[in-house]
Amino acid sequence: MFVPAKEALAAIAIPLRRALHQCAEPDFHEWQTLDFIVNCLKDLPLELKFLPAALGAQYGVSQTHKILGHAVTIPGLMASLHLKPVGKHVALRCDMDALPIVESRALDHLPTREHFSSQTACMHACGHDGHMAIALTILQILCHNVDLLRATKHDLATISFIFQGAEEGCAGAQVWLQTPYLDDIDELYCLHLGMGLAQGYFASRVEHFLATRKFDVHVQGKKAHAGRPQEGVHALHALCHLIDRAMALQDPKATRLINFGTLTCLGARNIVPDEACAQGEIRALSRNELATLTQGLEQAIKATAHYVPGCQIKLNYRGWGLTIDGSKSLEAALNQAALDSGLQLSPHFAFQASEDASLLIDYVQAHGGQGIYSVCGSTLAAGHHQVNFDFNEKTLADAAQVYLYLLARRLGLN
Repeated sequence: MFVPAKEALAAIAIPLRRALHQCAEPDFHEWQTLDFIVNCLKDLPLELKFLPAALGAQYGVSQTHKILGHAVTIPGLMASLHLKPVGKHVALRCDMDALPIVESRALDHLPTREHFSSQTACMHACGHDGHMAIALTILQILCHNVDLLRATKHDLATISFIFQGAEEGCAGAQVWLQTPYLDDIDELYCLHLGMGLAQGYFASRVEHFLATRKFDVHVQGKKAHAGRPQEGVHALHALCHLIDRAMALQDPKATRLINFGTLTCLGARNIVPDEACAQGEIRALSRNELATLTQGLEQAIKATAHYVPGCQIKLNYRGWGLTIDGSKSLEAALNQAALDSGLQLSPHFAFQASEDASLLIDYVQAHGGQGIYSVCGSTLAAGHHQVNFDFNEKTLADAAQVYLYLLARRLGLN
């Protein structure tokens, strides 16, 4: 049978997930992760394409890694299974990066209890290890049946898997927009585990994505003795004023959100600090609202520069994401695949978060293709981005089987 039972899928996916969980890495540094993926795929009948090395300089990445003879500066990979010379190109995307969180070592935490905790200062606290394991499992099944897939009557020329890094800061997808790899994709499928959806449910076309911009703020002032503050320009005072003004723009009821997650200011208690930095983000339920918040942030910076004369404030935008209007034409087939897999459907599921997969979907749709974002429900040990986050590993087989059933129908194997 082309689509294996869930027990067989779990036997493949769970060890993959646990191995990936141990080598959790932050954005633009997913090298062990990429090596693991390449080692899983290099002997399969796939075309492996890496991100162009020249893109590294644009994202502050200068170190070059040699992978299968390719010079690679940004971790990322497109693995393509070619079935016919002419036809449709279907792609599935998964994310690779982890969060800068030290994982819980509590004995009731499954990775601790089963001895697969992260061996780095980062943690897969959002399920990306599961996303990669699902993709690798599907690829193994496809490749082991490649002769059958090429012999059947269907309209698929290529099935690709995009392994994308740097999702957490919404900076990774924009790298892919600078390559030609997305140009001929006819259908793009993106997936997330958990997100508050119950175990055994599948939401084929989720709604209420939040558009977002990630930003860094750097304030330059002038050092002075704390006893003579008039001789300096207080960078920290300026930054705190800016944060206060910016936070006043927030309206959670209208889903206009602003957050400052880090603040850095080196010095001493008796010195007027001359440098202060912060990292933050804005989110909104529509692109227009995001533009309004962006304008408000920039106005707050101008007002702060006037309030603290002499300070220089630089605003740098880092990552971004859009709202997603998933292609309804792909929804029915995903719904059927979920039902074939024994899952229940969850219509009108609100995502209430941001994802840079939105950029990829938007790009594919703008070039005449279709794109959709789905969620596979899972029982969670704790919420996303928490130190004791974990998902029910049965979900790996659920999700893998859904996409295998989807592809089976497209390949005429239903």
